[in-house]
This record gives sequence, structure tokens and C-alpha cells, in this order.
Amino acid sequence: MPGRGDAPTRMPPGGAVVASPFSPVSMRIYPLTHAEVGVDGEAVLVVFVELKDQWSDTVKGAGRLELRLVRGGDAAAGDDAVRRWAIDLTDPDRNAALYDPSTQTYRFALDGLPGWLASAVASGEGMPAGVWLEAYFRTVGPDGEAEVLRDRFELRR
Repeated sequence: MPGRGDAPTRMPPGGAVVASPFSPVSMRIYPLTHAEVGVDGEAVLVVFVELKDQWSDTVKGAGRLELRLVRGGDAAAGDDAVRRWAIDLTDPDRNAALYDPSTQTYRFALDGLPGWLASAVASGEGMPAGVWLEAYFRTVGPDGEAEVLRDRFELRR
């Protein structure tokens, strides 16, 4: 309860990203990440992303996440070799909805996979060799400065 003459404490407006000592400083594409056939029969990539603060504790974070699926490990290999997804985690409600408390990670089911991957997953062949997932999370670090966290993960069969 605010003291006499104090303004009530307010949360920043929806979508605001603010500095906090508990802001994420590292990110990892969690090993539960995999491709599967969804309930609609279409192949999806199920991605788990973990954020940690400066004490190595798992945290939620506000920012913008970009995921890139890269075939052959080379983003310059052509349009069919790279697929991108942009995920806005600045809205508190959307952020909370994408967070999986049981794994303490964000969980994303990504559709629109490239044909070469969708057909391999749907046919039961699994993940082709040489497929990488890259993650870039644009956020505000504990010091209030803009920060980009990165990780790269080889998807395996």
C-alpha cells in the first residue's frame, strides 16, 4: 500500500520492455525441440526456448524472437533452404500463453515448413541431416541496454 503522498506503483503499459535485474542474459533452444505430425496431419516444428537470468535461473522475458530454419547450415543457400518465423513476446498475455510452466520454456508449434522437411516428417523419415534452427531474441538486458541473445541448434533424427 503506497504511503501518504506516494503515487501508486504501476506496471508499464502492455508491450513495454523494461530493464530488470531478472532480465534474460542467455537463451538456449531446448533439446526437446523436434518435428512431428500435428493433429491436422501437417508437419510442425515444435520448438522449446529457455531464457536464463544472470544467476542462471530460468526466467520469462519480453522481446521479439526470430527463429530461422536453415538447411545445410548455410543461410545463403537459397529461399527454400531458409524459413523464418517472427514471434512477438512483448505483449504480457501472449507471452504468458506461450510459456510452458512444466518445462519452464517457451513452446512454439511452427507450421509452414518447407516442402523438403514437411514431406520427410510426414512420411516418417524424420529429420534430414544438416538442418539447423537459429534463434535471435531482441530484448532489454539487466542494464537497460538493447541486447540480442542467440543460439543455434542442430535438429536431429
